[in-house]
Amino acid sequence: MPRPPLPPYLTSGASSRAHHSLLVRLHDAISTQDEHSAIAAELDRCKRVLGVSNQSTSKVAETLVVLLHITVLQREVADGLEWALVPALQLAAGGRSLKERRIGYLFLSERLPPNHELGLLLINTIRKDLTSSTPSHVLLALHTIVKLPSHDLSPAVTPILASKPLLKHKEAAIRQRTLQALVALHLSPGAQPFPLSMSRIIKYLGAESDASVLAALLRLIGRLIKTGVHPIQTEDERVYLVERIIESARLNNVSPDRQLALDYIRLLGQILEAASDTLRAMVEQYVVARLEGLRDLKGWEGAYLLEACRLVAQHSTSSLVDPCFHLVSRLLSPTAPASSSLSPTASVLAPAPDDHVLALRCLEQLKDEAWGGRMGERQMGAVMQGLNSPDNTIRRATLKLLHQADPSLTRTTFDHLVISLRNNSDLHLPFSLPPDADIERKTRAGRTETAGRALEVAEIRTSEGITPAWAPEQAGGEYAGMIRELMDALQEGPPSEGDEVGAVWEEGVSTVLRLVQRRSKTFAGSFAREILLNPLDQETLSSSSSPPSPLPSPTLAVIRSSVACEHAALTSEEEARRALETLLSDLDTPSGSVQELVLVALLAICATASALAQSEEVVVRLKGKKADRSAYLQKRFAQALFVLEEGLLDEVVTAAKSRTLPDFLAAMIRVHASHAKTSSSRTNSGSATPPASVSANSALAFSPPAQPRQLRYDAYAPPSASTAASTVSARSGHMPRDDRSRSTSRAPAGRNRDGGGGGGGFSESPFRTSPSISAGEFALLDAEATESAGMIRHPQSNHETLGLALDGLSLDVHAQDPDPFASEDPRTPTMR
Repeated sequence: MPRPPLPPYLTSGASSRAHHSLLVRLHDAISTQDEHSAIAAELDRCKRVLGVSNQSTSKVAETLVVLLHITVLQREVADGLEWALVPALQLAAGGRSLKERRIGYLFLSERLPPNHELGLLLINTIRKDLTSSTPSHVLLALHTIVKLPSHDLSPAVTPILASKPLLKHKEAAIRQRTLQALVALHLSPGAQPFPLSMSRIIKYLGAESDASVLAALLRLIGRLIKTGVHPIQTEDERVYLVERIIESARLNNVSPDRQLALDYIRLLGQILEAASDTLRAMVEQYVVARLEGLRDLKGWEGAYLLEACRLVAQHSTSSLVDPCFHLVSRLLSPTAPASSSLSPTASVLAPAPDDHVLALRCLEQLKDEAWGGRMGERQMGAVMQGLNSPDNTIRRATLKLLHQADPSLTRTTFDHLVISLRNNSDLHLPFSLPPDADIERKTRAGRTETAGRALEVAEIRTSEGITPAWAPEQAGGEYAGMIRELMDALQEGPPSEGDEVGAVWEEGVSTVLRLVQRRSKTFAGSFAREILLNPLDQETLSSSSSPPSPLPSPTLAVIRSSVACEHAALTSEEEARRALETLLSDLDTPSGSVQELVLVALLAICATASALAQSEEVVVRLKGKKADRSAYLQKRFAQALFVLEEGLLDEVVTAAKSRTLPDFLAAMIRVHASHAKTSSSRTNSGSATPPASVSANSALAFSPPAQPRQLRYDAYAPPSASTAASTVSARSGHMPRDDRSRSTSRAPAGRNRDGGGGGGGFSESPFRTSPSISAGEFALLDAEATESAGMIRHPQSNHETLGLALDGLSLDVHAQDPDPFASEDPRTPTMR
């Protein structure tokens, strides 16, 4: 007869039936709201259970486990679970089993705030467990001290922690935890003096044989020296300390293939600061003996080699250079071909990826010592081969090493990649591209991959701190020049079949803008000035084999627009005029979405110089650019011109929440809407018939047609029952969700979203009709918005909406817009 199956809660991993019930409800929840409701109901149940007087300890324990699970799912609880702290304290002190007491201690360690008043009640329980003869009880107390150190706890337990019964306990785990508890109590800011002297700690080090306790002692010594609690005052003390550490390593037979060996060599390197030559020779002799025992350089052996190379870099220990370089040469010259190589010819010199990265990091630590005639042809070939590796970790490590050796090497690498883009030759193919792809697909993928690698070179070459002589101003200007040269090469290169005219390389835009956002303000300002004010060098243009493109690069235009709005720190009116000229030329890009961004950036530049904001020349030139644009872009141009002509630019700057493109655009729409409505109402109240000189599309007046036009489509079907229900709910004050954000194209056939007109506009907003990521999204998204986990979508009513999305994140810019440009012609849809 078959045995009956076990209950589900026993096989689910839950600790109790109540825990299993919660897991089932969370699993069956169909929305986040259902999960929150289930958690709220469970919190109410747990509160009732813990509120019962004389509740059984087993029931308290299982309830605390459920609460810990809830805090993992929902970190912030409304009341902080204050009502559960007292039951947890009672369980830690009087639990019937070790398991129950451990749950009580664990809950307090996770949920008790620092220096809480209940911590005073916990002190007696901890002292009682520290003096217990049961090792598990002692470990519970020590773990709680490490997790919950406090000023009140320190004087009560320090005498017990510094006593021999714990520091020389037969259990190694207790000895290790005791040292960690002393560190937690006495090596924090404002703590009391450390109770153990350095001589006593060294004595414990010589008598210890357990690896975990030795690691705790070595780290304690290093921290005491670094923080100045027990500084080394004389050379004799330094020599004594080094001798005792080396003796401890030899007595415990610490080999380089163990993690403990890293703690020994790191502590020795820390002590060597300001040491004599005799002491350096002693440490070098010890390290060289350990390096000779390295075999396969895998795992901890490779980490030990890297620490030895760092020792060379920090203290100029010349006798370690040859042993370290010999081992690095072994990594770069494998005896057998690497199995992960891409081709049989490359496998002769290519080391395994892990060995390659380790060798590059070691050479970076050795610095100039490794390039002093020691590198053979085979080793140098393996290093240079890293530039063509499909692994970006290897490529970046190689670039750092080459730039450290000679900065001109990274410039040469960048120039070679730019020439490849201009000539469509020697392109790098991505590793994920299938071998049977057609030539056009390979060309497009190769250009994108090659441009991405050029961005890597530009980032490494201009990294702040990688070269001591690189100032942030120089780095920002150099990076801007390289980005401008790269984007122009992409624009000038021979186009591939199927390439869109005016397409934006959005991955490149994202990479550049995020790097500028991460760097310092000085770097960002220098980058913005260079990319806005200075055109491409004529020398670079003359070296190009392709004729210059008649149109500006749309990718570069998006980058310029973003940095002009956020980071431009122009110091004079002349600089503002030069930046304005650059942006006016960017308005000739064939992409309508890019033109919208450039228009917003133009207003931001005008806001930096009052003379430009009041200049008739700027208005005239914008009107000239407006003429051949689509209806949507003409509307944007009219809004910008209205703000300039009415002198409302300062109000736009004040209304903008930040200097980012979406906030500036939203502020412009709001300011235009409010003033245009006021101006329009004044005009209509003064005269029922608008003057003939005022255009029907003017921002100041709007005259509807005398007769309605005939519909170009069939009438809608009668409303269904659901529509009637929506009408009833609307009458009752509950409006249904507006569905006007649904994309419905009404543009005439044969006209794409960026088509029409010499300037290349589009009849609908490109950010709403395109199902893919739009051209300007990366520029419009704020850096903080891209890091947030979710954004609130506001309900859409009669507002103008610019919908954006990036990797699952969304950003809606809403502004009240009375839409004075609305047309009765369905062929000219407006943005809703």
